[in-house]
Amino acid sequence: MAAASFNTHRVPTCDELVSAMLSGHPLGQPVSTHSVMMQLRATAAGIGYSDDAIVASIVRIATGRTMAVSFDHRENADIAAPRLSTSGASA
Repeated sequence: MAAASFNTHRVPTCDELVSAMLSGHPLGQPVSTHSVMMQLRATAAGIGYSDDAIVASIVRIATGRTMAVSFDHRENADIAAPRLSTSGASA
């Protein structure tokens, strides 16, 4: 995906950011929620949209453009998140 640029005189909405991120994405190809979220956070680091808001925008924009959505943002978080041990003895 190509880097997006924005008008700096106002804060873009989440839908506008996602729309810009998906503008070069091939129609009919699956959209990775993880990839779009990482690109959005890198491009608009100061904007504090929640993961849920970003995913909702991805679904709205992608399905409107006949793109499938791959919900892979949580499986990547699971890999990075530390796991609690369930095999230890309780005190």
